[in-house]
Amino acid sequence: KLYQILGLCRRAGKLVSGAWAAEDLIRRGKAKLVIVSNDASETTKEKIFKLCNNRRVDVIIFGTKEKLGNCIGQSNRAIIAITSDKFKNMILDTLPDRLEVNMGVINEWRK
Repeated sequence: KLYQILGLCRRAGKLVSGAWAAEDLIRRGKAKLVIVSNDASETTKEKIFKLCNNRRVDVIIFGTKEKLGNCIGQSNRAIIAITSDKFKNMILDTLPDRLEVNMGVINEWRK
């Protein structure tokens, strides 16, 4: 279901994909949620987690680069940034409980 929402989000123009575009969106304060693939490099994960934590942007770890890219009609994507609160909430509502634990660890500022 999360992949379907990402496809809708892309068609609505409410997401960007790729490390450079996502980082730019985070820095400009436009990102509401960042999704990082499970198979992204540790360096990429650390860089994104630090940037998102500094900017108070929610981060989840989900899927693979291949599946994230396919659901938005692109090649492999390690990072997707969502720009809409509505889509962010739809995505967060679909997450299994085990992913919410990851969010809490990554985003300690939410507590």
